[in-house]
Amino acid sequence: MKKVSLIDRMLQSWRDCREGVSKTTQIGKKMISASKTSSSMHLSYEKLGKLAIKAIDDSKLEWNDPKAIDLITYIKQCEIELETVEQEMNRIRFSPSPIEIKKIREFSDRQDFF
Repeated sequence: MKKVSLIDRMLQSWRDCREGVSKTTQIGKKMISASKTSSSMHLSYEKLGKLAIKAIDDSKLEWNDPKAIDLITYIKQCEIELETVEQEMNRIRFSPSPIEIKKIREFSDRQDFF
């Protein structure tokens, strides 16, 4: 029977750890690359969809697929909802605060005395 020294076992463990880290690093790099590619593809699909909707709205493209029509209808409803939310946010953002309203009232009350 061959005896394995403590140093040999430690060196083998070190090699195994280093190999595991190397594999994990390679997998991590591949995952980052795949994530970037997926994001790029998603952005391209989004741009393509916007071009298609614009072409349909401009009557340059006719698409009678029921699923496509449902998606376009849903997208247009979302756009309207987002516009409404943005208008409401702007109204809230640019409206006077209760403190400002109080100051305005106090100022106008003082003006009545003059």
